Amino acid sequence: MYPVTDQTNHVDSGRKSDVTVSNSRPYSERVTRTADSPSRLVAHILPFPAVGGTEQATLRIMKAVEPFGYSGVAMLLEDTEELRQFFGDSGRTALGWPAPTPSLRHGKTFLAESRALAKEFRRLKVSLVHCSDFKAAWHASLAGRLAGVPVICHIRNRCDSLIWRDRLFMRPVSHFAFVSRDTWKGFPIHVPPNRGTVIYDGINPPPPRPADEIEQDRRAVRTELGLTHSVRVIGMLARVAPQKDYDTLVRAAVRVVQADPNVRFVVSGDCSAHEVSRKHYAYVQGLIQQSGLSDYFLFTGYRPDVMRLLAAFDISVLSTHFEGLPLALLESMAHAKPVVATAVDGIPEVIVDGRNGFLTAHQDAEALAARLIELIQSPSLAERLGQAARQTVLTDFTAEKFARSVADLYARFVK
Repeated sequence: MYPVTDQTNHVDSGRKSDVTVSNSRPYSERVTRTADSPSRLVAHILPFPAVGGTEQATLRIMKAVEPFGYSGVAMLLEDTEELRQFFGDSGRTALGWPAPTPSLRHGKTFLAESRALAKEFRRLKVSLVHCSDFKAAWHASLAGRLAGVPVICHIRNRCDSLIWRDRLFMRPVSHFAFVSRDTWKGFPIHVPPNRGTVIYDGINPPPPRPADEIEQDRRAVRTELGLTHSVRVIGMLARVAPQKDYDTLVRAAVRVVQADPNVRFVVSGDCSAHEVSRKHYAYVQGLIQQSGLSDYFLFTGYRPDVMRLLAAFDISVLSTHFEGLPLALLESMAHAKPVVATAVDGIPEVIVDGRNGFLTAHQDAEALAARLIELIQSPSLAERLGQAARQTVLTDFTAEKFARSVADLYARFVK
């Protein structure tokens, strides 16, 4: 089996990029606030060089809190053109800054680097520092506190263990925001109720539409993908990375295809932008070929129109090793897609098995296949679960609730 690495367990591991871009930018290129700028600026710290779930979640937060009087600047600890374009295309400011490197052996250097970043926070008149994940806080939380502003750290994925040094450098964090109760429960640093908050993600579900319009979109997207209108499409919105459990998905697909050959698996997510993705994609392709399923899998790569792509899906699946609370799950549910997902981490806080989707045990290919086959063979069951899934999003996971939750958290620290 291809090794599965939990990259959240130690902050020295993280996503790497084969694109090298200098972290340093001329001072004149950095954002400068004016008298007309909003009075409450949030510095969002991003430690990774590529656009992924963390970066997309950060942009959603920026947009969500703007109506509440908060503006945001993305501070890139690994400055790349990809990140600058991602935030720039949305009209948000991004600036590069060399990451302070926590070290006990080189403590003076770390302190000097943190003071330099703190000075930049003060120059920008930052009201709050929002670290996008654990690694961001590891690098920048001391700078935030030296600048005299509160520091929030978002925990988005399972973090099983931390060495004592990593715990030490997390002490400046004022408050932790967890994407699920399970993520908080499993966090290796004790976080009391007054220092932690669960903030569930949320999206804007599409409005109801006539059935003929939905069918028209379904056919159009399938035509683009080279799929016939009659096949049953099982879709998975996920990057091709060791975190996602493609081994189990492929083993389940063997059973599904045996039961109904008129099925196709469509995977939408990055599979080529970085070395880790390319390596794992080659591994997954090997599994598929060995299983005789090459004609049954289609990988679209990263697509910016995921919400449109969902029109082609009959069923949405998420086979994974660990998750905080996956946005892809909410997106599928909002489109009334019946969902089958691995019962790990925060997923059971969204899916109630048999009520608004199906849950299967981790790495249980037989159970995953059985649920998929059940939905294929029972369109009425698929319809019922899909509509219940959409109602769950409308009730508990809306963009409005998400925005209010983040704004309420900010208001506790910024007056």
